[in-house]
Formats: sequence, C-alpha cells, structure tokens
Amino acid sequence: MVVYLDEFCGAVIWETENSAIELQSQDATMYTDNLDCVVTISANPGRQILLTFTFFSIQSSEGCTADYLYVYDGPSTEYDMVSGVCGNSLPADVVTSGNNVTLRLKTDNTDNNFGFGLYATSFGLAPCSDDGEFECSNERCIDSALQDDFINNCGDFSDEGDFGEIVGGILALGMGVVIVIVVVSVLLVICCICVCVCACVKCCKKSCSNQRPVHVVHGQTAY
Repeated sequence: MVVYLDEFCGAVIWETENSAIELQSQDATMYTDNLDCVVTISANPGRQILLTFTFFSIQSSEGCTADYLYVYDGPSTEYDMVSGVCGNSLPADVVTSGNNVTLRLKTDNTDNNFGFGLYATSFGLAPCSDDGEFECSNERCIDSALQDDFINNCGDFSDEGDFGEIVGGILALGMGVVIVIVVVSVLLVICCICVCVCACVKCCKKSCSNQRPVHVVHGQTAY
C-alpha cells in the first residue's frame, strides 16, 4: 500500500514489524500549490531508516527556494537537515542516525511537477536476529520478507539475489561508465535496425526486378 505525504501533513507514520513504507508526495498526477507539509516516519527503537528514492520531479530553482523537499535526521524539522533537494535528478539514499526521519515538502504557486516517490526501510545492524531477518552484505538487518521484491531495501541491492548483484555491479562501475554502456547499446540497436532495413530493401528490389512485364506480340511471348 502506498502512503501519500499530503494526506498526513503534521502526522507521524509508524512503521510496523521492522518493515518498509512506500511513500509518494501525492495521489494526484502533480502536487498542489502553496503546500507546506511536514511528515515524520518512525521505526521501532534501536532501528535506523533508509530512504531510497524511486522517482523525483520537483520544480528546479536556485538554492531550491521555490519548491523543495527537505529531509531532517530526527522526529522534527528542528533536527539536522541531511538533504534539501529539487529538480529532476534522483537524490542519493538517505540513512538516518536514529529511528526517525522528517520530510518537509514546500511548494509555491507556480510550475507544479510530479513530486517524488521513495521507500523508507527500517533496519538494524548485524548480528541479525535469526527470527525473520535478512543480513545484507553491508551488515544491515532487514525484514526477510523484503527480499527479492525488486526494491533496494538494503541500500546495496544484496537483498535482490542475482538481479541485485547485476545491478550493484553495474552501478559500481560508476555513472560515467554506465552512461557509455547505455549509449553504445543504443547505437548497436540502431545499427542492427539499419542493417535489417537495408536487407529488406535489397530483397524488395531483387523481387521487383524478377517480375518484369510480359507482352504478347503476334502470338509470341516477349519480355
């Protein structure tokens, strides 16, 4: 189930059973004007929270002063701000020092965007409990039910099995290398398409040349 931030302004959302919450800024396509919404996510005592963003589109401005998302490491906006973001780039993961994180989404009256989506995962530190916990490669302990759900609940993809190893290995190469791989892959696909199109054109021309018109002249067939 998805929780929508703008429906819980001023509230505390409690995670249950050391699990994870999927949070989006709003249910509508775009967030509303003149919004100032503060929501706190709390996990069980002794746990920490990992925020992993899935999409992000907030009006870009100098210093993120028009529309912005601020993230605070604690149960209110009086704690240290660990992230203040706007624009369209996916923010880096946020890891809290304790079991609370506070988000503040503020908008003006211009240029509404699609907002954001994230997963807030509660985790402990190894050694993990044998009762229903999975130990990540980075020694974080998450609910074992969060394995193999195509969500990076560990923060290093180790909860996603073979798929996670592939993704983690690609990301470990660095963003520059990933971009080069993507560009080269796209070019190869385009080249393959061009080769197929050229082959089809040649076949069509050959087929057409073999179908020359037939004329009958004085009882004889002439080409």
